Amino acid sequence: MGAGVNGPEDAVTADAGRGDGQDRLFGDAVKIYMELKREEIRRGVIDAMKVLDGSLKADVMALTGMTAEEIDAVGGIEE
Repeated sequence: MGAGVNGPEDAVTADAGRGDGQDRLFGDAVKIYMELKREEIRRGVIDAMKVLDGSLKADVMALTGMTAEEIDAVGGIEE
């Protein structure tokens, strides 16, 4: 990082001033966002893997946030 750059967010701003183009700026911003959110994303993937078992009910549970019991209470799902 160059002089006066204190963190990832400042690095994006500094790059924007160099005229490197919007594509590079966007790519850098995505990389920084992913780096900052890496642990949160990892936990979400692990939680999803615990729920997903290949069944339609598991897919509905993951997409809606409903429990298996809630799905059954509203008529269930035919597999």
